[in-house]
Amino acid sequence: SKTIEEATPTAQGRAAAVEAAQVELLKATDAQAKVAAELEVAEAGQRGAIERVRVAREALAAFEPEYSRATHARDEKAALLENFRLYNMGCFAQLRDHTSVAVGGA
Repeated sequence: SKTIEEATPTAQGRAAAVEAAQVELLKATDAQAKVAAELEVAEAGQRGAIERVRVAREALAAFEPEYSRATHARDEKAALLENFRLYNMGCFAQLRDHTSVAVGGA
């Protein structure tokens, strides 16, 4: 009986330690469940982002020929404009700088 009385505080201490460990386990389990739910949301977001990137790449690939044609046409028009400016400004400069000879006996 004396041995039981001496062991009672130790047993109570162990029981309290087990109870504290169970409380910590419950907290950890809850935290793990919350993190798992957040992970699922993040993974779903990642899958959505990957799909949007795939769609954007497909759209870019489909647009590339049109963009190339438009860029080529723009460059041709810019070259034509530059040639027009150079020719007309050259003609203007030539006429401006040309000295005329007086005609007639005035």
